[in-house]
Amino acid sequence: MVFQYKPGTPVQVIGQLQSLVDEIQTNGNPRVMLFENDTGMPYTVAATAWTHLIGCDKVTPATWDALRAFQSRYDLKAPETQFVGPE
Repeated sequence: MVFQYKPGTPVQVIGQLQSLVDEIQTNGNPRVMLFENDTGMPYTVAATAWTHLIGCDKVTPATWDALRAFQSRYDLKAPETQFVGPE
């Protein structure tokens, strides 16, 4: 699960995204990431998870509900069943 924000996003919104990432990590998924997307993403904030995307042009209280619902539905749903690291 990757949460993203575009350049110029207000610091308050970035802080709220970081809080959401911290919440998800605390609840059992340490593989969640947050980063600034400087590729020309058309959304203020977005989240992606294995072939799925949610993007929000404006950030409102409903944004956080939508991101949580997206995370709940798609997080840890990739076809890989476990991390395979170096032997």
